[in-house]
Amino acid sequence: MQQSTNNITFCIPSKNNLRYLKSCINSIIENSSLDNQIIVYVDVDNDGTKEWLKLKGIKYLENDLALPRGIAYGYNRCIEAAQTDLVCMFHADMYMAKGFDTNLIKHITDKKVVVSATRIEPPLHPPG
Repeated sequence: MQQSTNNITFCIPSKNNLRYLKSCINSIIENSSLDNQIIVYVDVDNDGTKEWLKLKGIKYLENDLALPRGIAYGYNRCIEAAQTDLVCMFHADMYMAKGFDTNLIKHITDKKVVVSATRIEPPLHPPG
């Protein structure tokens, strides 16, 4: 398939995170102004993630081992499967705000650019 330069592939690794993954994917669908692609890497699934993704028609890739492979492996698999020139690495617990996709593309002027966003959350994790 021909690569698209005007859309974004959202790469989302997930490991038994359906509760947050639903909100994440719905935010991308509801707040996208473009015809973006979503690819989920399902590292481990015993919470119904694959069934929900099938129901929603969301493309996903599966871990073929019994043990988790990790987030970096998941991102790499999604990037390999992307059908756009631009990819956005998303966590399953992130929420995409309205206008994110169009503003991201509007501000990219060079294909050799890395854009970083900040995630703001309460201090849920212990120091270290």
